[in-house]
Amino acid sequence: MSDNGSWELSADELSLAANRPLITELAGLGVVRASGKDAVDLLDKLFCVRVTGLGDAMKLAGWAEVKGRLLATPRIVMENEESVLLVVPRETLPEFVKRISIYIFRSKVKFEDVSDTVKVAGVMGANDDLKAALAPAGLDVPPCLWTTARANGAIAGRVIPTEEPVPGFETPAERLLVLGSADQIAALAGTRVPEAFWWLAEISAGVPTVFTSSMSKFVPQAINYDTLGGVTYNKGCYPGQEVISRVHNNMAKFGKTMVFAKTEGDVPAAGSDFTFEEKLGIVVESVKAAGTTYFLFQTTK
Repeated sequence: MSDNGSWELSADELSLAANRPLITELAGLGVVRASGKDAVDLLDKLFCVRVTGLGDAMKLAGWAEVKGRLLATPRIVMENEESVLLVVPRETLPEFVKRISIYIFRSKVKFEDVSDTVKVAGVMGANDDLKAALAPAGLDVPPCLWTTARANGAIAGRVIPTEEPVPGFETPAERLLVLGSADQIAALAGTRVPEAFWWLAEISAGVPTVFTSSMSKFVPQAINYDTLGGVTYNKGCYPGQEVISRVHNNMAKFGKTMVFAKTEGDVPAAGSDFTFEEKLGIVVESVKAAGTTYFLFQTTK
């Protein structure tokens, strides 16, 4: 489980990476179901990415407060035409459901924590590894980024592969986020590894997540969320749109970005101010692996 967006892997744990595919049960992630005939429309009005027309895709989404700073960075996928699954850190889930439910008003929408029945896992490896991992669960491999494969209620979505060399992922690895029942997750074939592997892969891929300690710390562009597809600039109004659009129109002067970094020292919790290589910034997430800390760092350009 996360300690405020921080994890640790020992040398012995890292040695497990040699046996692909890698399967990690993501107990630190929870699932919220938004259901009802108005669910998609309401989420489209709240999130900074277009939700209408999502179809069979999986997508990064962002939910901002009126000042444009992100409250949550859910991964979203349609369960059916009137139900959307939102994957967020489990530590943020109660507050997420409480705050987003305020916007229901008269809309026919229900938000509920379904983490006890819908489990989340990560699958990592080459394409052939992914195929071997999914087959026992009856799932095919999604063909390209952000597409999904489905079987008997389980969903596998292809997410951003690793890029920066880190322990266990010295060369790029493909990645899947899988949602399903406990039995379906248990059926995935491969080497079971600690959850920190997934977050190390997220750091390698440059994918940020907002945790409890980093809520309301970042506008989307400060953590590259727009370049990852988490912002739609030509959609209707949503909380924080004015600020987010203003930043977009003045990117040359904005001066903030998120970078991959590593250090032999310790790094504070996500959302903490931190000075690295004489630049002041904010830690996004970190994993300490065999003595070296790998982290995503929001800093000045």
